[in-house]
Amino acid sequence: MIGIKTCRNLSLFLAVVFLVSLALPSETSHARRRRYKLPTHPVVLWSRTISRSKDLEQRRVAAFKLSQYSQRLFQSSVIDTLTSCVRDPDIQIRVFCVKALGNTGNKRSDSIRRVLLDRFKTDPEVKSTVVRTFLKRRDDSLVVHDTLLKSLMGTNDTEFSLSLLSYFEELGSGSTGFVNSLVQRYAKETDPAIKQSIVKSLTNTGRGQNNLIQLITQCAQDNDSALAITCLSGIEAQAKNDPRSLAAVEKNLMKNDNDILNASLDVLLELPEKTNVIISNRLLSIVEDAKDPEILEKSVLALGPTGDKSSKIIARLIKLLNDEKAYEAVRIASALSLGQQGINQFDDVTKELSGCQKLAPSQNFKTACQIGLEDLMNQRQSSSEQKSPT
Repeated sequence: MIGIKTCRNLSLFLAVVFLVSLALPSETSHARRRRYKLPTHPVVLWSRTISRSKDLEQRRVAAFKLSQYSQRLFQSSVIDTLTSCVRDPDIQIRVFCVKALGNTGNKRSDSIRRVLLDRFKTDPEVKSTVVRTFLKRRDDSLVVHDTLLKSLMGTNDTEFSLSLLSYFEELGSGSTGFVNSLVQRYAKETDPAIKQSIVKSLTNTGRGQNNLIQLITQCAQDNDSALAITCLSGIEAQAKNDPRSLAAVEKNLMKNDNDILNASLDVLLELPEKTNVIISNRLLSIVEDAKDPEILEKSVLALGPTGDKSSKIIARLIKLLNDEKAYEAVRIASALSLGQQGINQFDDVTKELSGCQKLAPSQNFKTACQIGLEDLMNQRQSSSEQKSPT
């Protein structure tokens, strides 16, 4: 009896031990778990391929992939590889590695800047790529800026000059020394593309220096339309209050090139209000002949601040205001300009603007008539105050 009971207990004990052994992880499983590692990041694998592989094509592919990688490269081992492979014997790998350094952010920026400056000074084949990398890194440090400016002043290579100027269009210092250097380069330059880029660099970053304004007001009258338009945009950015600007715009308005006219009208609408008989007569001529609705609208708007308040201007504006076949934008422009020009025919203009304020077909048109009427009333009040004794 005792023997049977003992056997049962022993069987039960063995069963429990077996179940517990199944529940506990095996030693082999522990070993496997210890050996398991997370997958290596692809940029690290590419970096290792560049630094360790003997296969040139594999190294080129890895360098290319790093140069195209869209996220920040922050891994120290990757940055170490890139700062080394910019000196690789293979030109393709050097170019790809220089390009990839543009995506390393602010990490180790001083050491990366030194590496890139060294490549810029010693490796002619990657100089333009280095410039683009500085631009991508938004590196406007004094040493980089002055190194590139000195290089611009000393090169006659068109493509290289354009790559340098692309940097200065965004990161130029705008200082007097910078402006003086670019004005000097412009005076010696014959290539229209380089001239345009110089003007963009000056107008994007300049501070209204006198020689800058002199340059853009002169080149706005250039026979090259693309250059003239770029210079007109420069006037809008740098020289709104300079009297030379109006003279440049006046000459360009006499041209029959629609692109030039559009750019000139844009500038004219940004300049301070000033009566100019020559310009107002030219604007009237454009209004009569214009086929382009945008030029027509801008010309009508420009009559407001520059017109001489003559009866012929007022008559033309009233005719456009009431022309149901005209574009609504042109009629709206007429209402606004009448408010600025109609003081000498106050009663007639007031009647026209009051009527369109009530009967205009759209709310925008009605609002324009209301604004024109308010401007007219303000002029009348201001004129009365000036005439009344103090």
